[in-house]
Amino acid sequence: MTDDELETAIAALHARERELLVAGDSEAAFDLMGTKLVLLSTLEGRRK
Repeated sequence: MTDDELETAIAALHARERELLVAGDSEAAFDLMGTKLVLLSTLEGRRK
């Protein structure tokens, strides 16, 4: 996965996470947050 693809995936997960929170599904939002954090860590690691 390229850095651009990671950034796109992170943005999509963030948007979906917000939708879930607004809908009141905090458990699903929390699950997505975990995935998003893994992708953010991967991206950060590549940039060091």
